[in-house]
Amino acid sequence: MITVGEQPGAALSDRLAGFEVVTGLHDARCFSFRAADGGCLRHASWRLRLDPPDGTELFRADGSLPVRPVPGG
Repeated sequence: MITVGEQPGAALSDRLAGFEVVTGLHDARCFSFRAADGGCLRHASWRLRLDPPDGTELFRADGSLPVRPVPGG
C-alpha cells in the first residue's frame, strides 16, 4: 500500500501511477522515484509514502534508495 499524504490506502490516480527513476535526492549513489506531479516516494514511519517535496534533509534522505546487489544474482 502506498500512502498519499495523510490518507492511508488512498487510490493513486492514473497520472500518478507511473514514476520516473531519478538520481537520489540525498545521495547520487542512490535513486529516487518521482511522480508526474513532482511528488516522490519515500519511506516514513515504516511505510512507503508519496509526498510532495518539503525541502528538508529528512525528506531527501527518506526518498533516496540505495542500490544493493542481489545475492546469487
